[in-house]
Amino acid sequence: RCAFSQRKLTELLDGPEKTERRLFFRKLVEQEPLFENESIHTLSRTERHILAIKKHFRVQQIKAEMNLSLEDTWLLIREVGDDLGLTIHDLAFLPALRNLLSSEQQSYWIPLSESWKVIGSFAQTELGHGSNIRGIETIATYIPETDEFDIHSPTVTSTKFWPGALGTTANHALVQAKLIIDKIDMGVHAFIVPIRSLTTHRLLPGIEAGDIGPKIGFNTQDNGYCRFHHVRIPRDFMAMKHSRVEKGGKYVKLSKNSGGESKIAYLGMMYLRSLIISAARNAMSVACTIAIRYSVVREQGYGDKPDGPEWKVLDYPLQQYRLFRYLAAAYAFHFTGTTMMEQFYQLAANLQTGDSSRLQEVHATSCALKAVCTDICANGIEECRRACGGHGYLVASGLPDLSGTYVQSCTVEGENYMIAQQTSRYLVKNYRQYLSGAIKKLPEGCSYLAHEFQLIGEETKIENWFRKRQSQTHIFAQRARVLVQQLTARVDSFLSQDSSRTFEAAVISFQIDFYRVARAHAMFSLVSNFGSGLQKMFEKATHEDAQIHMALSTLADLFALDWITRDSEFLECGCVTPKDLIDVRCAVEAILAKIRPNAVGLVDAFDHSDRTLRSALGRFDGNVYEALMKSTEHEPLNDEKNLERVREVILKYQTLSAKL
Repeated sequence: RCAFSQRKLTELLDGPEKTERRLFFRKLVEQEPLFENESIHTLSRTERHILAIKKHFRVQQIKAEMNLSLEDTWLLIREVGDDLGLTIHDLAFLPALRNLLSSEQQSYWIPLSESWKVIGSFAQTELGHGSNIRGIETIATYIPETDEFDIHSPTVTSTKFWPGALGTTANHALVQAKLIIDKIDMGVHAFIVPIRSLTTHRLLPGIEAGDIGPKIGFNTQDNGYCRFHHVRIPRDFMAMKHSRVEKGGKYVKLSKNSGGESKIAYLGMMYLRSLIISAARNAMSVACTIAIRYSVVREQGYGDKPDGPEWKVLDYPLQQYRLFRYLAAAYAFHFTGTTMMEQFYQLAANLQTGDSSRLQEVHATSCALKAVCTDICANGIEECRRACGGHGYLVASGLPDLSGTYVQSCTVEGENYMIAQQTSRYLVKNYRQYLSGAIKKLPEGCSYLAHEFQLIGEETKIENWFRKRQSQTHIFAQRARVLVQQLTARVDSFLSQDSSRTFEAAVISFQIDFYRVARAHAMFSLVSNFGSGLQKMFEKATHEDAQIHMALSTLADLFALDWITRDSEFLECGCVTPKDLIDVRCAVEAILAKIRPNAVGLVDAFDHSDRTLRSALGRFDGNVYEALMKSTEHEPLNDEKNLERVREVILKYQTLSAKL
């Protein structure tokens, strides 16, 4: 039996007011037949896409009717519990307009976009280039005779490919293209390009566009392609906050915003990556909720008493190990996502005053965290699916759809193995500067590189020393520090052997180690944020909070100690001894038993409704088998018309076979 109030933990995670608002929206959603999710798993892709559009615009109607804030709108969308592809308009298109358009341009385009008369897509990625912005091939040539830009896709690989909402729904695109003035390449700039008519929603002349086709998941989203065949747009459709082209073709770089574009780009990427980290918390908690709830319903085997009752699957230690470590990860993502969003808003405020001192530091950490959190989450969803046995293979379990939709996070906003190298570049460069004396103090986020943690010494004489929160943080800091030291030494040696060698050449030569460093830094951040998040959450703890604090502390222990047992680097870097590893493994086994009574309460605290879980296995009432049978009622193959078609084929074959 759970030792604490699930509702109390929910309020600690999300805040009492936010929880109340979300539950209000849950009741509102339950009254709308349009938001029913029971049958969505058996709809065709086209049906799901159209339904998602209808749901999205109903959300916008409710937003307008109730004058909802942006935060409340997202709470409402969460309770709708479906993948609404048009959210890309709010997540990418509108923020880009605010960051890239001049005040005069914003006064025209923002109201149109907020009212959804303009539906936007952020069109950067091309068939041949993704995050390498300098490689973009789409061109925007200034035509002085007509004071227009000519937008053109000169090659197949210049086709815009993957932008969300570009396939069927957007009527405008914010297009990243190379600006050409008098045959001179001025670099990549942004242009607002109308692609569909505001009255008929049909493609405009010179536009070739459509959907790129079915994907592993997230098929409510119409990721699209678009080719521009010498499409003319007015000169003032270029985004002109940081630079502008005057009539006649004079290019003006606005000096007061010198460097503004790159800083805004950093900030925009950090915002999206912070959202991705927070989304990892949501996806991981959904998967754990489904698997853990099902595991207390499913019975299998008789344990050590053949004549006794069947055991619940969750009572087996191996099932606990498979699921609880990812439950711990979900909470780690929660605290880290909260920290990253706080840092983002602080950085945004600092930039308004011209302070960009921590921009690169937080950007580097966000890169590593995005890569590691999404990797852990994607693997965790699959482990949860497997832990549900054969029923986990059913789409009705909710897990295949969750996995297919989530796994995109490993490549969106930068493929994980590549984006992580931005972190290790930053760490190695700063550490080399620190060693050379070029900088006297390391940035806060990597200040651990200046400290040596004496882990193999007096501290280790204390029994279970690794259960101390500070010791766990030091273990992960030491692992990252040693890996950075080793990599820096390799880079220095590589560069000293040939004066023509560059740092970039070293990065390519030691790419594997650069990834290891980034991963170690991210894991240090996760463990550190888990600990500091707990401390902050319970600064003013009441007696009622004691059991919650104990349960979350046990999860924090599991998260840190499990990763120590899974990676030989901790041993190689002198963070633990072989004997310590044996003790850590024993501690992990003991922790699993402590988590078991609170496991259902810990997932229930994330407060996912049956509607948002979209799973027959994860039902709150435990009626798993009834829900599985009910799910078959929505299967089109069971429809009499389709069964008749099956019968026709079988009987025709049998008749022909009888004549042979």
